[in-house]
Amino acid sequence: MNKKLLAMMSAMVMCFSALPLHSVHAETDDNIVNPDCAETYVDVMPKISVDTEDVLPEWIPQNFTEALHFDNTYGKTHIEDGLICCVRKKYNRIDCNKYLTEYSGDDSMGLLTLFNETYNFVMPEKPDESDKEAYQKYLDFIDENYISKYIEYAEHYGHEININADFEYEVTVYAMNPSSSVDIKWIEKKPQTDRIVSTTTLSFESSADGVITETDLYGWFPDCLGECNFKRISIVNGHIVFCDDICYDGGYSLITEQDGTAKLECVASDSFYGTTIMPSPPGSSPIVVKAYKPITSGTVKVTFKEAREWEQDGQEASKTVKCYNVDEDGNITEIDESEVTLLNMGDCNLDDKFTVSDVVMLQKWLVGSGELKCWQNADFNNDNRVDVFDLLLMKKALTEKLPLVPQKSEKVTDDDITMLKQTALMKYPDTDMSDFTFVYEPDHQLNHQFNGKLFSVYYKDVLLHGYGDINTDQNVYAVIKKEKNNYKSVEMNFVVDPERFREVNLDGEYKSAEEIKESIDKYAMEAAEQEPQFIIYVDWISGFNYELKPAYLVKWRDYECIYDAVTGEEIEYIPYFVV
Repeated sequence: MNKKLLAMMSAMVMCFSALPLHSVHAETDDNIVNPDCAETYVDVMPKISVDTEDVLPEWIPQNFTEALHFDNTYGKTHIEDGLICCVRKKYNRIDCNKYLTEYSGDDSMGLLTLFNETYNFVMPEKPDESDKEAYQKYLDFIDENYISKYIEYAEHYGHEININADFEYEVTVYAMNPSSSVDIKWIEKKPQTDRIVSTTTLSFESSADGVITETDLYGWFPDCLGECNFKRISIVNGHIVFCDDICYDGGYSLITEQDGTAKLECVASDSFYGTTIMPSPPGSSPIVVKAYKPITSGTVKVTFKEAREWEQDGQEASKTVKCYNVDEDGNITEIDESEVTLLNMGDCNLDDKFTVSDVVMLQKWLVGSGELKCWQNADFNNDNRVDVFDLLLMKKALTEKLPLVPQKSEKVTDDDITMLKQTALMKYPDTDMSDFTFVYEPDHQLNHQFNGKLFSVYYKDVLLHGYGDINTDQNVYAVIKKEKNNYKSVEMNFVVDPERFREVNLDGEYKSAEEIKESIDKYAMEAAEQEPQFIIYVDWISGFNYELKPAYLVKWRDYECIYDAVTGEEIEYIPYFVV
C-alpha cells in the first residue's frame, strides 16, 4: 500500500475511532445535472479530502470512464489495498429519484470516508484528423466508453452525433478500523412522495489484523458482467448457481423444475448486458444468474430449461438436468439421477405404494417408535416438517375420493375451514388468528394458477390485499390444493407476519368511499364491478421491504386500481394479464 496513504489512514483511525455516529447532510456537487436528485444523507462524519493523484491507488476510478470500467469489472464494490471502493450509478434525468445513504455498525466509529466524488459523462468534440495526437486521444475515448460503433453508424448515415449518458457515478472510498463491522445502505426514493423504490445493503467486516471482507450476498454473487465467471451450472457457497445467456428478446426465459425429497428456493437473481452509455441493441442476450439454496435435506432432480413459458409444447432452446444430494448441514454434492428419490406422497416406507402400512409407520414414528424412511412423503401440508396434522391429512388422503378440479359452485365444507385454521395455527403459532377469516373466491384472478379452492383473507372484516392480484409471491391468499394421490394440502401466504396487520389503525381519519368515487372518472366508475372497498394494502417497496397501508380497491373486468385511503391518490394500477 502507498506509504502516504497508510500513514494518513493510521492517523485518522487514532483521531476518529472513539467518535460516536452522528448525522450529516452532504452538500451536492456543482457538476451534477439535476442537484435535487442527488440529495444524500450520511450517518458518519464528513468526508476527509485527500490528494487523489498522490494517495489513491490507480484501481480507484477518478473519472467517468474509469467508473464505467469499474462497474463492468467489479460491480458495486471492490476491496483492495485495505480500502473499500463503492461505485454507485445514479440516474440524472429530470424525473429521477432521490439517492440517500445510511450507515450502521459498531458502537465505535468503524468506517472512515476518505474520498467521495461524482463523475458525469462529457462527450468531447471531434478534433481534426491532422492533429494525430488529439485524434488518437478522441478514438481512445470513444473506444473506452463503448460508443465507437454508434459513432461509426451515425457518421456512415450522416446523422448528428449527440451522445449523452442519463446516469452519473458516485465513487466513495472507505477505510475501516480493525475488528469492526458496518452496513452501508443505499436508498432510492421518489422525489415527490419520498416513497422508497429500492434499497441495497452492503455489509463489511474488518478482522483484528485489518483484513476487510464483504459479508453480504454480493461478496460472492455477481453484480456485473465481469463477475459472471461461473460455469453454466455450478455449486458455489452452499448454493446451486445457474449462469448463462438467455434470449430474452426472443421471448425465452429460464424455467426450473424440481422433483425429489430435497427442496430448493431461488434466493438471488439478476441479469447483465454490461453497462454502456447507449442502450443494448435489439436481439441482445443478457447473462442470467440465479442462485438456489436448499431448504430441506434429501435428493433432488433439477431441470433447467430455456423456453417460452406460454408455449406448453414449444421447442426448448436448451435443457440441462442436474441431480444433487443435500445433507443435514446443507452441503450440496452432485449425484447420478438413479440416486434421486422422487416424491411419492404417502409412501413413507418407500415400497412405491401408499397404503395403511404407511399410516401405521407415521403413527409409530410420531410417538417415538420406529423409523420414517422418507419424511418428505409424509409432509402433506408442505410446511417442511412432519407432525400430527400431517397424520390427519394422510388418513383423509387414504380414504377420500375428491374431484380433481373444484367447480365454481362447489361449497366450502367444515373440513376446509378446519384445514385452514390448523395450517394458520401451525404456520403462525405465536399469533392469535381469531381476528382472521377466510372467504372462498371462485372468481379470483389467482385461481388459474391453482388446482383447488382459493380464499381471500380478512382481518376484522377488512380485506388483506397484496402487491398485484395475479402475483403469488406478493399477494395475500390461502388455497386448498388438490395434489397427487387424492390428498389436499394448504398453501397460505400473508406476505408479512400477520401480527403486522394489527399495527394498522383501522379507525383513522380516512377518505370515504364516496370521496374516492369522486376522484375517479365518472364513466370509469360506472364501468367498475364494485363500489370502492376498504382494504389493507401490502405495498411492496423492494427486497423484503413492505409497507401496510389503509386503501381502497376498485375493480374492473381487466384491471384494478388501489387508492391511498389517506390522500386518495392512486397507488397501483394492476392489469390482469390472465382473465
